[in-house]
Amino acid sequence: MASLTKKTFDGRTYWYLRETARVEGRPRVVRTRYLGRAEDIEALLTAAYQPLEVESVDFGQVAALLTLSRRLGLAEAIDRVAPKRAQGLSVGEQLELCVLSRACAPCSKRRLAGWYAASALPRLLGYATSALSSQRLCDAMGHLHEEQLAQIEEEVAVRASSACGLSADTLLFDTTNVATYLDSATPAQLARRGHSKTHRHDLRLVGMALLYLRGEQVPLLSATYPGNQADVVTFAEVLGRLWQRGVRVLGEEANLTLVFDKGMNSERNLALLAGTPFHFVGSLSLFRHPRFLALREGSAERYAQLPGVTAFRGQAHLFGRELTLVLLSSEEFRQKQYRGFLQTLTRAEGQLAALARPGVRRQTRERRLPQVLARRHLREVLLVSEEGGQLTWVRDEAALERLRREVMGYTLLMTDRSDLATPDIICAYRSQAQIERAFRQMKDADLVAFTPLWHWTDQKIRVHAFLCVMALLLLRLLELEARRAGLTLEAAALMETLAGIRECTLLYGQKKAGRPRVVRTLTRCDAQQQQLFNLLGLERLAP
Repeated sequence: MASLTKKTFDGRTYWYLRETARVEGRPRVVRTRYLGRAEDIEALLTAAYQPLEVESVDFGQVAALLTLSRRLGLAEAIDRVAPKRAQGLSVGEQLELCVLSRACAPCSKRRLAGWYAASALPRLLGYATSALSSQRLCDAMGHLHEEQLAQIEEEVAVRASSACGLSADTLLFDTTNVATYLDSATPAQLARRGHSKTHRHDLRLVGMALLYLRGEQVPLLSATYPGNQADVVTFAEVLGRLWQRGVRVLGEEANLTLVFDKGMNSERNLALLAGTPFHFVGSLSLFRHPRFLALREGSAERYAQLPGVTAFRGQAHLFGRELTLVLLSSEEFRQKQYRGFLQTLTRAEGQLAALARPGVRRQTRERRLPQVLARRHLREVLLVSEEGGQLTWVRDEAALERLRREVMGYTLLMTDRSDLATPDIICAYRSQAQIERAFRQMKDADLVAFTPLWHWTDQKIRVHAFLCVMALLLLRLLELEARRAGLTLEAAALMETLAGIRECTLLYGQKKAGRPRVVRTLTRCDAQQQQLFNLLGLERLAP
């Protein structure tokens, strides 16, 4: 039993903590601890409850991403193909940090050390902040070339498949391009001027292709190529790698179906595809194949899982093989196309009005008029005439309605899998929205952020693209883990939730001179944060 006891010496009161216990049946004082005077006790209590300093750093985001990265063995995979001298951080350790940064707080190489210091990573990894200079990071990037990047990417994809139980049988392939701010004189072969999918035709572009796992939504393969290269050429170049990667990740027994859009179509590509074990689902341009609108004369099919969609199924001999065709009619798609065409129509009428103004030279009008009416279907709806030097036009409402009813709202799909049910063909093709979402994520300024691109050599651009794809992989695996646990949140929402889990370091003073007492703890978690904390096993990294 403990009790406080006071003693008075020379008129001053001193306090002691005494512990008593029974010894041989009698109460005895077994321990006495001097506490000091009343003001000493007050100072001690104040120091115990009032920290000298409090520091708060990010824990939830970096701990979750580091857990997933270690599960994939990312740093080890890099170091296996890019060993360096045993001094300082390895190439894998440095580039793993770059990937973690891009997945939660994208920044330049120069600012990476500051981001690192403002997180729990110094405690978790023990790297000195001074080791993360931009020059050292650029040197680390210089160790990796195109063949090595492909080797690392494949090893990580195989690890992801085994660690996360990936088992889908449908692969999605698509391409995009990313605008850069490289000067025209910069001799980079990857950055070329071409058709920008973000409408930045004034900038040089870098092309990016992705092979994506449907359902799990995990990237399996990436490729960078010149920004002015057509999709149909890119598809032919990477087709062999697509099949090899699918087999390596999902197994030779996998019955794989590749989904791609009509931009990949050509006689050569379909012939190459026939030489692989791939099945495929793709689409055809109704502008190039208008005869297949005749499928509407067949029996219409409607499905409860596809509201607002009417399907017409048929067979045709195309690209040297017998294919199954599905013509879709969607009222939602029809309205979307109609609204877009009305905007194009209004813009064209405005341009015609500008050409009809007095003072516009005849030669200018003759040169510009074909350009104004170049968009598809405009000549069918806008009836333009020029009499006596006066330009006039009228909108053919009947033709516009016929266009809306008979042409708009249709999508033509093709597949070599006649065994697939029509809804499965439609859903497989529509799953391309998953890879489009991945491209939007890569261009997001808050997570991954492919741009701005602070590199100007082809080798560094390829490494930067690789780091972005690895960051995307971590985010998609985080989504997959959460989805399997019943949390249907996108990466941005998950990272925002994890950002609320902070690590606090509190420094308490001592009664006498000496090193302050350090206490580390985590902030209180709400229910969703606690669920993610438990799901990812973050207690292993907690202070």
